[in-house]
Amino acid sequence: DPNDSAWFHSNTILNTLRLKESHDALFQVKCEGPKLVPFFKATCVYFVLWLPTSSPSWFSALIKCLPIFCLWVFLLAHGIGFLGAHSSARKILAGLIFSSLGDAFLIWQEQGYFVHGQ
Repeated sequence: DPNDSAWFHSNTILNTLRLKESHDALFQVKCEGPKLVPFFKATCVYFVLWLPTSSPSWFSALIKCLPIFCLWVFLLAHGIGFLGAHSSARKILAGLIFSSLGDAFLIWQEQGYFVHGQ
């Protein structure tokens, strides 16, 4: 039956495309994954040091913001052209910048630099 043959053929093509997309996604993870290792290491350093907020310092602010800085580098490593071409990447970078500022202000929250909402 020609209809069965066409169905089989289109189904085979769809399955091949799905397999290729799955392979492409796995390849993307293998390429980008190692670039995130500094982020994971910085996060581990932050949790291992666990600096108290009772004695705020620039060092504790740096350690607290270091994972976010690593994500900045991850985005910037794709190039300025990438950020120019993708508005979502620019928005993510802006969010990371404000997030690091918020984390830095949290270090000095007892001194009044970060006031929680009412």
